[in-house]
Amino acid sequence: MKKKQVSELWEALELDNNCLLNKKPKIKARMKKVVDDSKDVYKSENMVGLVPSEYESDNELKPDAILVKQKLQPLHPQWQESLKNQLEQWKGKGVIRPSTSP
Repeated sequence: MKKKQVSELWEALELDNNCLLNKKPKIKARMKKVVDDSKDVYKSENMVGLVPSEYESDNELKPDAILVKQKLQPLHPQWQESLKNQLEQWKGKGVIRPSTSP
C-alpha cells in the first residue's frame, strides 16, 4: 500500500481523532505500522469481508480442551454507536448474518 493509501485509510478510520491513540504516541506509531504491514487486508470498500488466503486459519481444539468463561466486558459508550452502525453495514452487505445458535 502506498503511503497515500495508508493516509487515506487512516483518515477514513478517523484514527487521528482517537482519544486513546492521541494519549499514547508510541502506540499510535505502532498502529500506523500495523495498518501499513497488513495492507492486503484493506483492499477496497467493495471487498468487505473478503480476506486474503494468507490470513485464513483453521482453529482446532484439543479434545480435552477446557473452555474459558469470563464476564463480558462492557464496550466504551463512545464505541457502541460506531459498532452498531458497522454491524448494520456488514449485515446489509451480507458479510455477517444473525446467529441461529441457541
